Amino acid sequence: RSVNLFRDSAGRTRKERHYPGQTSGVRVIEIEDPVAGFRYVLDQQRLIAHRSVLPARGVTTVPGISSVINDGPLGTPTFSEIAGESSTPGASGIMHSNAEQLASNAAGPGTLNSTELLGTRMIEGVFAAGTRKITTFPAGKMGNPTPYKSTRESWYSLDLKIQVLLRISDERGLSQVDQFTEIKRDEPDKALFQLPENYKIVDERGEFTFDLIH
Repeated sequence: RSVNLFRDSAGRTRKERHYPGQTSGVRVIEIEDPVAGFRYVLDQQRLIAHRSVLPARGVTTVPGISSVINDGPLGTPTFSEIAGESSTPGASGIMHSNAEQLASNAAGPGTLNSTELLGTRMIEGVFAAGTRKITTFPAGKMGNPTPYKSTRESWYSLDLKIQVLLRISDERGLSQVDQFTEIKRDEPDKALFQLPENYKIVDERGEFTFDLIH
């Protein structure tokens, strides 16, 4: 699966999710507008814009960029979303990730953390600062008979205000790699963050789902 991500200098974002193995080229499009305070999920097949209220936050000026995100294949082509806050305002691009998905590692009693600063390096033409966090989970925390370690390596661009590379692995053999590629620093077309005129707006106040027809 690949995701095109766009962000303008006002912090508006647009994510276009492409699902492999579908001859119709179905996409799910998400638009977050912190200026207006709304988030939209567009159902292109039914011409419906599912609108939800964004959590209150300050509007900041950020660089407009573009990039691409590729992540692992999905199973049943059903889209389910919970309204939330974007962690990367003002970016567009493609992220690459492997097919394995890590289990959620919730911190709790007995969990030990250590953090290491990795300095800076150039990634896809931008400087990024790296950190490595190692979490040790006690026996029984995640159904594990013995303690195990999970490593999270993150590279963040202070200039673009986005995480450009993330590597996660643990001693159980699970791994995940997410990386932005094809990063462009041009201001995206403002039309990308506007709703099509022929869409019906449906207000959502909680979790919602819709099926992709393929």
